[in-house]
Amino acid sequence: MGHIQRKHLEEPVSIPESEEMVLLDSRIGPLWDRALLAERECLDLATLRDTLLPQLMSGRLRVKDAEKIVEDAT
Repeated sequence: MGHIQRKHLEEPVSIPESEEMVLLDSRIGPLWDRALLAERECLDLATLRDTLLPQLMSGRLRVKDAEKIVEDAT
């Protein structure tokens, strides 16, 4: 990608009609919501992993006990 020049900032920008924006939002909105939900789930799983893994590796926690913790967390 090249450098932005002043003349590029002066070029006109197309703005969609209101109806087009509403249509786009109705189609993209659910996808955006799903992406946010997936990101939150990923963060929750990473936190759970970071909490359980050291305890499992050290032997302080058994898999059977970890399964119970995961069930309670979900």
